[in-house]
Amino acid sequence: MFEETESLISSPAGRTLSPASTNMKGTRSLARLRDRVDLAVKELDRLRDENKKMRRDLDKVAHQPAMHVEGTPVIFSESGPELRSRIEECIRVIDAHMTEDHLAAENVAESDVATNDVAAGRVEEKLEV
Repeated sequence: MFEETESLISSPAGRTLSPASTNMKGTRSLARLRDRVDLAVKELDRLRDENKKMRRDLDKVAHQPAMHVEGTPVIFSESGPELRSRIEECIRVIDAHMTEDHLAAENVAESDVATNDVAAGRVEEKLEV
């Protein structure tokens, strides 16, 4: 009877658990903990690698001669060809709008000339009468 009592473990909730059940829960908890530790180690390694890269980049910048720049330097996130392409596209769009505006202005001017010609013809007719 004494052996039977020793093989049962009381849980915090008041339930009686067998050592095998407790062992399984402990094993699962330990496995989850190992997984979390592995993820933390991988993240630390990634951060260390990133720090090394940033340190190398900073060392490069620190050892470059200072550039004298008048005004405010501008740094773009795009590469040179990408930036050129975007600017050229903007220029094409602006040119198209300007051409449309110019054509519209010419049409209005031609319409005004025609209207003025008609009006001048009526004035001449009235003067001749």
